[in-house]
This record gives sequence, structure tokens and C-alpha cells, in this order.
Amino acid sequence: LPMSFQSTYSSPYMNFWPLGEFDEEIRGSQIFYLPHIYSVIYGVWNGPTWKMSLATQLLYALPFIAIVGTLVRRSRRKVPAAVWFQFSMLLAMASNGFPRADWGHLVTALPTAAIQLVMIAPSFSGAPRLLTRTASALVAVLLLATIAAGGTLYRASEPPSFGPRVPLRVVNEGNQNDSLPHAIKYLRDHTEPGDPIFVARSEPLIYFATETRNPTPYGGVIPGMTEEQQRVILAALETTPYVVMSDIDQPIFTYYRDELPDVQKYLEQHYRIPKDYLRRKLDWIIVLERGPDRGETHADLVDLASQGKPWIRNPDRSLSWGHVVPDVLASSQNRRLLPTVLGVLGGGIDFDLTIPENAVFQSSIGYPSAAGLKATYKHPSGSQMVVSIKTDREFKRLTSKNVSIRRSMVQRWSPIEADLAEYAGQEVTLRLELRPRKPFRRVELAWWGSPRIAIRVDSSDAD
Repeated sequence: LPMSFQSTYSSPYMNFWPLGEFDEEIRGSQIFYLPHIYSVIYGVWNGPTWKMSLATQLLYALPFIAIVGTLVRRSRRKVPAAVWFQFSMLLAMASNGFPRADWGHLVTALPTAAIQLVMIAPSFSGAPRLLTRTASALVAVLLLATIAAGGTLYRASEPPSFGPRVPLRVVNEGNQNDSLPHAIKYLRDHTEPGDPIFVARSEPLIYFATETRNPTPYGGVIPGMTEEQQRVILAALETTPYVVMSDIDQPIFTYYRDELPDVQKYLEQHYRIPKDYLRRKLDWIIVLERGPDRGETHADLVDLASQGKPWIRNPDRSLSWGHVVPDVLASSQNRRLLPTVLGVLGGGIDFDLTIPENAVFQSSIGYPSAAGLKATYKHPSGSQMVVSIKTDREFKRLTSKNVSIRRSMVQRWSPIEADLAEYAGQEVTLRLELRPRKPFRRVELAWWGSPRIAIRVDSSDAD
């Protein structure tokens, strides 16, 4: 078992040699480095052909080719002042590719690079008409490419499905399944025009399609001002009945739980997925509704994971300590995951805590899969999730639930709670573990959804 884990996610870069291949570090997020039209037509997860990789890398090289070409021409012959004006714009645009050399930043430099190449082309031959011919040829090529791209996009598109306010054909493959139309229809059925909703990521389409409004000035997460964002968003959520967010907090982006941790915890405490929302279909976008207050957090066990003591149970039922999960798992359905490594007879994690007055253990279990940076994991089915507590020598079982996962089931969390009132003021060891129905043949992973010690809300004060 790996005893430590270092994230392989770093600032990706483009590998220019050998041509036609992507560097290993960007294969997991290649969507950012390919022309957007390719991702729209062929999807996010399909690997590009070597021809597409080669064409993409040549486009990345184009600004630098134009810069070098200009300097070479100047070393041989004087060029007009207009070339230098354009050259300065090219340098400014090309600098936008650093340190984030992704496609969205590259496209700002490509038009300027193409114009620069056209401007220096006549100086190679000195022919006055070459500029006109080159420009005409370039316009013709771009026109033909635009027509071809338009036809390709139309063939790849599907009829409108985003409600009466968006009568446009759907091009993006990720939006062609029923997830986004389902979210829009649900919100249109449960809100009135002008009602506030909050979309956790930048998604203006949902606001427009549902005729709702954003109660905050933020369309997405703005780096560098998280305290101000959290203050404004938390105040707005007090009167916001619905929140929209991704089913999985994508590791291809920075995690929402890390960007706005206070907002994430507020959503866990006050919002839930409506019972009639989830279906057997996989919904990559979900709607949360405001529900009963689950109570203030006394101890967030996801935050305290590094202070916990992970262990696995060996074939002889002895415990081996210190097994760290070899990956970072994305949040799912408004729950952050606390993963544990499992041995032959299961495993878990222990926390040494002081229990406050009116305390209750709260968590969620049974979500069938987890997306990591390295792989996708399946939760062991047919096992028992057990919460135990120890004050002196022996562990006492507080509660347990069986996890049974079938393909036909709706993918959702199942709540699990345990009253801790009788342990108020005591120092205890809280144990979260999985016990398999039969021994595992290989190392497995299990996870708990946002486990915490909360202060029970008086029913008279509940929402």
C-alpha cells in the first residue's frame, strides 16, 4: 500500500516534441488544450488523433513563428513601421499564454499572429501584389473553414431542449443528455420569474432559461478575494430557496470546497437534494433545495482527517495503522468524501475528540463511486458501515447501516446519524469503519460523506 500521496496535478504544459503527442501531465485535462470545436464534436474524454494533436501544436507555435519570422526579415531588410506596431500587439497577445498556455488564452494571439505573417510575407519577395493575393487566399480558406465547421456543428447538434426561452439547437455533447434540461424544467416548475437561485459555478444559461436571478454579483469563483465572496454569498443564501451545482466537484478545476470552504459547509448544513429530483439516469448537474438546519459544526472530520488514525484489519483480525489513501477524491452530491483504505477484513479511521453538549454524529454513506485524480473508484457493496465509540477500553457500537449497491439504483447518499448526548464532556475515540460481508481479495477504498460532530438543533428553532 502507498504510505503517502503527492498530487500529480500541477500547471500543465504542452509537449512540442515529438510532434503529435501530448505531454503526460496534460492528458487528464486535454480539453483545455484542444480547439473547442473538437471537444464539442467529439466529447471531453475522447483522446485526440495524432493529426489533431499535430494541428493543435502547430497553432500553438504560430505566434512564435510570426515573431521569429519578423526578426529574421528585419535582419535582412528594413520593414515598414506598421509591421512593428503589429509586432508589439503580437508580443502583448502572445504573453497572455503564460503561465496558462491553454486554448482559451492562445486564441487571443492567433488572429494577430496570422496578420503578422501576412504583413511580412511581401518582404520575402518584394512583390507588391503578394500581400493582396495572400490576404485573399487567407480569407477564402477561412470562409470555407467556417462553412465546413458550421455544417459539422449542425450535424452534431440536437433539437432545442432548454425550455421556451432558449430555442437554439444543442451542440455541446455534455448538454445533449437530459441532465441540464431536467434541471431547467425542475426549476421552472418550482420557481417564479425573478426568484433568486444560486448557481455554484459560472452558468448564466440556467439563470436565463429559468427566468431567475443571481442574488450575488458573482457568476463564478473569482480568485484572490474569497473572504469577500464568501461574505456576500452566505448572506444571499439566507433567502435563496434553490442552489444548482455539479454532481461531482470536477478535479479538472480547482475544488469548490477549497475555493469557498465556508459556502460549501453552509450548503451541507442547510441544503439537500429534493426527493423527487434524482433519477436512475446519471445527472451531472443537480438542484439543491433549502431544508431543515442540520446544526452547527463542532468538529468537521474531513478537515480533521490528518489528525485521525487510519487503519486496516488483517486476516488475523489485528489492526495495521497508518494507511493513507493514495488519491484525492472529488466531492459528490454536496458531500465531501472522507476515504479510508480497506484491508482483507475492512478498515476505518479513529478520531480522538471531546464531545460537547447536545452533540450528534452526522454523515452520509453508500454513494457508489468516487472520482479521483488518478482513477475512478467503486464503493464495496454488501458491506456494513459502523460507527463506534470508546471511552475506556472497549468500543461500543452506536449505529450501523448496510451498503447495498445495484446498477438499477438511483445514485444517492444515505444519511447515518448517532446521538452523542450521553458522552457530553467526555474525551472519546470515535471510530468509523467498514466491515465486509466476506474478505476482500484486493485492497479496496470506502468513503464517508462529510462526517461531522454537530450541535443538535432544537426542533422549535428548526427551519
